[in-house]
Amino acid sequence: MPRTNLGVLSTNRNDRYLVSVVSGAASEDRRRFSLAHELGHLVMDCKSVTVKEQESLANRFAAAFIVPPAVARQELGEHRRSLSFQELGILKRKHGLSMQAWMRRAFELGIINEGHFRTLCIQFSAKGWRKEEPVEFTGQEGPTRFRQMTLRALAEGIITPEEAEEFCPGCAQEMDGPPRKKPTPYLSAAEVMKLPKRDRHRILAKAAVQAEKEYRADPALTDFDAFGDEEFYDAHD
Repeated sequence: MPRTNLGVLSTNRNDRYLVSVVSGAASEDRRRFSLAHELGHLVMDCKSVTVKEQESLANRFAAAFIVPPAVARQELGEHRRSLSFQELGILKRKHGLSMQAWMRRAFELGIINEGHFRTLCIQFSAKGWRKEEPVEFTGQEGPTRFRQMTLRALAEGIITPEEAEEFCPGCAQEMDGPPRKKPTPYLSAAEVMKLPKRDRHRILAKAAVQAEKEYRADPALTDFDAFGDEEFYDAHD
């Protein structure tokens, strides 16, 4: 009995040979995933679950077949707070797994949490990339490790966009909006006092400049009437 899924036709040939035919109109990464999906149906015994669950398991098999868990963790790390679309685009070109499949792969392996996965899906849909992703997999492989590491550090807030551009010119070209800037660490007064004298002076001088800007920009901080001597003494009679 022929079965179709994801642009693939699968059937038995003379009750002996299993044949899968993929649409030539599909993108290269979609054809790879579709064929791996069909392979999952052939090698897994999923008769005890519903058709919907069978499709879900075949999808997960396909993703794991193309990018095994060890490879996914090597590329992304054990745990990530955030992923960037630039990074996902590089991984798509490198491994032939779609950006959307990489997002789900990271979630299913516990590399990112459900909240970040949902946020990525919403942003992906809002950009209109669900049917046609912004990068293509052509099957041509090349060195991408340093570029990927730079984008990973940028997504995690370890380096600034300026530093990313210095390390790897052109790698932070915008696809999903401005990359996040490196957060400024907050130091308590006690922590500042423990710093070397030169560092304390530098921090205090910077804070003084910022305070001056705020005072000059906000009249409410400076426009007030001073107490006269008569008011002071009246208040204490």
